[in-house]
Amino acid sequence: MWNNIYVSMSSTKIHYVVDNYLHALTAKYPRHRYYCGWDAIFVYVPLSLLPTWWADFVVRMLGKQELQPAVVEKKLKKNN
Repeated sequence: MWNNIYVSMSSTKIHYVVDNYLHALTAKYPRHRYYCGWDAIFVYVPLSLLPTWWADFVVRMLGKQELQPAVVEKKLKKNN
């Protein structure tokens, strides 16, 4: 489910990434961080400034699912 949401939000404009790679490799003074696309600027950068527990909560709410370790999922499927 989360993967489908992530793919639907992602962009097909890969030239942002290529341009940033090229700049990082060829610039005399490359930047410390490169942000590719508006989603990175408006979602992921502010999200990275939050405390970890809060960022985890926001990501969980965006995905609207409870995350469980794979072992727990296997055990639940085995019991059902």
